[in-house]
Amino acid sequence: MSKRKKLPLAQRASRSCGECVACCYVLAIRDLKKPTGEDCKHLDRSKKTACCSIYAERPFDCQQYECAWLRDAGFGDTWHRPDRLGVLFTPRDNRWEVVPFAGPTTLIAHETRPGAFEEDQAAKFMKHVAGHFLIFGFHGPLLAKCRAMGPADMLTAVVKWCEDRGLSDLTRILKGAFA
Repeated sequence: MSKRKKLPLAQRASRSCGECVACCYVLAIRDLKKPTGEDCKHLDRSKKTACCSIYAERPFDCQQYECAWLRDAGFGDTWHRPDRLGVLFTPRDNRWEVVPFAGPTTLIAHETRPGAFEEDQAAKFMKHVAGHFLIFGFHGPLLAKCRAMGPADMLTAVVKWCEDRGLSDLTRILKGAFA
């Protein structure tokens, strides 16, 4: 693999969500049977600042979740917070994955608003991050569209792995990253 400057996902951030509630509408929440892309039934938007109405008793998945921006002090500045950037990055630890050569961390990117991936600031930041990590980006209702970005050696290795296993849908998505 080629040498890449590290963009750490281990430097503990002393950040808070603030007004950001992107994870409350972008992500699925298994314990609440909440589908992807819909507001959580406990997200209270009636106040000046939206908040969780059951924060103290929120489900375990919600308690444990940290987006890349919240988790890592090196992951952008205040303008890269998911609600501002338009993209929510979720780190996936690959140590136990079947595709370990993709690197220690893969990022799952979700649009927090339609068209955010194409917005100038988000596109530039995603390109920067993709120089260090494999990113799977999902957007649209029901995750209708998917894209992959990342260092060419990682994408090539994952495409080969998928082709060897007959995973044609994932192979098509990954090959689209080279277009």
